[in-house]
Amino acid sequence: MSTSLVNSIRKYGATAGKAYAFVELLFNQFFKNEKEANALYKAIYPSLKVTCGKYGRESEEFNNLLMALAKSAPAGAKRSNFKRRYIENKEGWRLLPSDPDRIPFGFWW
Repeated sequence: MSTSLVNSIRKYGATAGKAYAFVELLFNQFFKNEKEANALYKAIYPSLKVTCGKYGRESEEFNNLLMALAKSAPAGAKRSNFKRRYIENKEGWRLLPSDPDRIPFGFWW
């Protein structure tokens, strides 16, 4: 290999690697994470009512479940909206639908 070819590979290989990492980040943020978040929501939702009845709304167990849901919401305004409506409001968690697809736009994926 000539040195100019090696230098060219080094120069453009790094750029291609950065572009790949950026595309992978976007894919995970907009597609893969949505599926994982919906699966997590469907797993946590049934235990919310049981945990609230057993330990109460102010318990650490219940708040940990709510925070896990909040962390699954997409970053940015949607996460802020989700927290404000469903987490910070003491009775907001009762408004959560059983299916994450029924959460209004602007609060979930």
